[in-house]
Amino acid sequence: MDVLGTLKTNRTRLITLAVLAFLFFTAVQGMDTEDWVITILRGLSVGMITFLVAAGLSLILGLMDVLNLAHGEMFMVGAYVGWTVFVRPDTFVDVLSPLLLTVVGFVLLPVWRVWVQKVPFLQKQTRIWPWLALILGAGLLWIAYARFPLAIWNPDVYAESPITYSLALSQGNLILATVPPTAGWPLGLIGTLLGASLLGLAIAGFGARQQAGTLSNHISRGTWITAVVLTVLGLVTFFINSNITNFLLEISTTARFFVAMAVATGLGFV
Repeated sequence: MDVLGTLKTNRTRLITLAVLAFLFFTAVQGMDTEDWVITILRGLSVGMITFLVAAGLSLILGLMDVLNLAHGEMFMVGAYVGWTVFVRPDTFVDVLSPLLLTVVGFVLLPVWRVWVQKVPFLQKQTRIWPWLALILGAGLLWIAYARFPLAIWNPDVYAESPITYSLALSQGNLILATVPPTAGWPLGLIGTLLGASLLGLAIAGFGARQQAGTLSNHISRGTWITAVVLTVLGLVTFFINSNITNFLLEISTTARFFVAMAVATGLGFV
């Protein structure tokens, strides 16, 4: 009876442990012993660093009774983003354009809410079309993102690994090769705007189920201004991609460090 009681009491923990064990043994099936041992040690190292960062933030913020690992994880993500911007500004510039164009669709949420309210068909079929808009928007973004040139690490090739770029940066001979846009770059720009708009429309549709009464038809001027500014910035960063990358490489390391810190801090606010 004591054994059964213990199993019932710790049922959630045992299920979680079983799932983790299953995932672990499934992952190591196609790996050599040396590879999965190194992977485990690296994972433990990242976990311990995250724990230490979370503990430090808890002490700094005075949360002695709460060890929030989410704070530590977000801090680690921000640090990695800042380090990437510092070492590989081309990756940051390449991601900036599709990111800005994607945000436009969500900035226009007030417009989509008013539009849903004005179209009778959209009001009546709120159980169907939001899911269709969500699937179409996600699929369109998936296709559009592939049309953007993206410079990224390649751990399989030592010459394109993070350690190589870090060493070249410390020696002052870092050279970044620009990735030319693919032939379908117009589809990437238009598809990103349409896909993000469909996702925003889907969110407005899901919200229409829970909203009682009518909403205000007023759309603030700030919404339009923000959407236009983000669209222009997204297009500008796409067409002068190499110029921005060269500028970030040519400025001093101190100035680029502050740029990286600003990006990492801005990510935290988001």
